[in-house]
Amino acid sequence: MKNNVFFTLALGAVAALSLTSLTSCDLDEKTVNDIVGIMDGVIKCSAEDVCTQAQQGLTKAINEEGMLSEHIDTNGDYSMALTLNATGINKLFQASSDWTYDAVGLGIPTLQVGGCRKQTTSIISSLGLSAYKGNIDQCIAVEIPLKINKFGINLNLSATFGAPVIAKLDENAGKTDIYLDLSQAQLIDAQYDGSNLGGLASSLITEGIHLALDDYLKAVHLFEIQAWELGDNGIKMFAGAPRVNEAMGTLTFGMYSNIKFAQSGSVEWAYEASFPSDAELGLHIHPDLIRGLLARLMYSHNIETNVDFGAAPDGLATSKFTVTMANMAAEYDQAWLLSHVPNYADFFTFGFRMWSTENVCGYMDLLAGLQIVINDNMFKIKAGNVAAGNADGCMQVVGGVTSLITDTDFFKQLMDKAELTFNFNEIEVKDDKAEGGLRKAKMGSNKFEFKTDGTGISLFLNFLDI
Repeated sequence: MKNNVFFTLALGAVAALSLTSLTSCDLDEKTVNDIVGIMDGVIKCSAEDVCTQAQQGLTKAINEEGMLSEHIDTNGDYSMALTLNATGINKLFQASSDWTYDAVGLGIPTLQVGGCRKQTTSIISSLGLSAYKGNIDQCIAVEIPLKINKFGINLNLSATFGAPVIAKLDENAGKTDIYLDLSQAQLIDAQYDGSNLGGLASSLITEGIHLALDDYLKAVHLFEIQAWELGDNGIKMFAGAPRVNEAMGTLTFGMYSNIKFAQSGSVEWAYEASFPSDAELGLHIHPDLIRGLLARLMYSHNIETNVDFGAAPDGLATSKFTVTMANMAAEYDQAWLLSHVPNYADFFTFGFRMWSTENVCGYMDLLAGLQIVINDNMFKIKAGNVAAGNADGCMQVVGGVTSLITDTDFFKQLMDKAELTFNFNEIEVKDDKAEGGLRKAKMGSNKFEFKTDGTGISLFLNFLDI
């Protein structure tokens, strides 16, 4: 009986659209699409199991959008990246490291971005060393002052090595330790008084280097990155494997989230992003991380997901809905969004999937463009435009809903509770006066850049207290 009623109503709507268009001699593409959309809904509503499928879909959406992974997978996608340049790396190293190798002639190192070489250089060849066989995208250069006192010869030298950076994740301790693996170091250059060395001096350097590295020093602890906790809903992010962009002079760590909903794509562009010369640290955030955080807040009812318009909007037979998050990355092509959603390039667009909870079985998507702003090192959300998206089952998106949604308690709570507060001070450095001997480095916002293609945020910072 229910389906017959909707079939009759839909035919009336189609007839009204057709008469209006034919009368005005303007059966345009939009009208045709409206008719096709309504007929598509009628066909789906005529299926006996449409309500069962809708209920199953709603249950699945609620369960999946709020899921957290039991373990962090650093081989998967990452929805945030942390980038350091040489200045930032050296500040963290000098503030964090307990360098105790003066006794073997090793001075405090200076770190540079980029180091290992696949091709042998003259100094490498003269020392009989081979080209680096590891992943050069994970190497940085370390220049170590080296004092050799052997066979009656005293030399004050400078040796530069390329060595891989290693991230050791410790979920139990809630941190990632960052090391420089000198056991795999490749000698790139050696100098005495500003001049490259060879011959006998090179042999002495080689012996001194091996004595220092092989017997005393395997890995240097650079610094540690605490797991970033977002909100109070069990959301954590851990730093993973590093990647070097020597041309840009940056070292990037993927920040891996335990939100399954936020694992549909990596911020790959973070690795290629330009880095301001006056910044020391950059954060790059994928929209799916923000979508995942909102989904988690909805799942845990920090944001109420029931919507009641009071009276059914024009064109709909229901006024009550349950809202979940649509998976934008999987279900909406960016090219389509750019051409169909007003000002899409100026906003992060989120898909709010509204499931009918009475009379009509199905869902409709409302695409809300939200603007991300920063204030005092906190991300905040402001409302932008709202447009119609996909629909399924007996639902069709109508204009009345898009204009009403921003006045609902759901949307007001979304704006009120979902302001994204990221605590940027999650990198620890040594401090003998602090509890546990460590303190969090303070950072300040130097520059804020919002990607105008809707694919991410870049925030560039400076260390304020080191």
